[in-house]
Amino acid sequence: MASKAQRRAELAALKKLDFEDKRAGQVEKILTKKIPGSEIAPVPAKVPVLKKGESRFAHNVEYNTQREDRDGSWSWGASREWHPKPGNDYIYSFLNGCCGKTWQEIDSEVVGKKGGGGKTDKRHKFYPITSICREAQNRLIDLKLDDQEHIFRFRLTGKHRLYGFVAGIIFSIVWFDELHLVYPTRV
Repeated sequence: MASKAQRRAELAALKKLDFEDKRAGQVEKILTKKIPGSEIAPVPAKVPVLKKGESRFAHNVEYNTQREDRDGSWSWGASREWHPKPGNDYIYSFLNGCCGKTWQEIDSEVVGKKGGGGKTDKRHKFYPITSICREAQNRLIDLKLDDQEHIFRFRLTGKHRLYGFVAGIIFSIVWFDELHLVYPTRV
């Protein structure tokens, strides 16, 4: 007979799979939706699709650039257009490095917490949409990308973050945040 801890672990694993299935379906809707007034084409039909219940963790990371939001500036003065500083080479080199890793490897990367005395935190992770700054939430509404519950964040450096959505094994870039202000932290 399984112990309580084993049953809890099994239940947590099932909930995680259900959550990923739901998120993949939601993001797939976003990725195939053409943004009004833009020239962004929907994701091609040949995007790898995971089978129901199949985890992305065994697959290598892939990314696309079709949802990049580079128009305008944030209220804090940073341009959403990251070219030429830090530049496409910086962003795409980081992502190309991730493409050689599985989602399991990405999920298991950790960093030390600031002043944490040996504590660690996930390097790359999902955030509830409601936890990012109000301006970013409103921008997702403007972009018609607001039907998601979670956004994924890659940590590039101590401050640099890359935000987007994950559908199956595909990370769709939305923003580069050079000042760590899309998801504000307490100082």
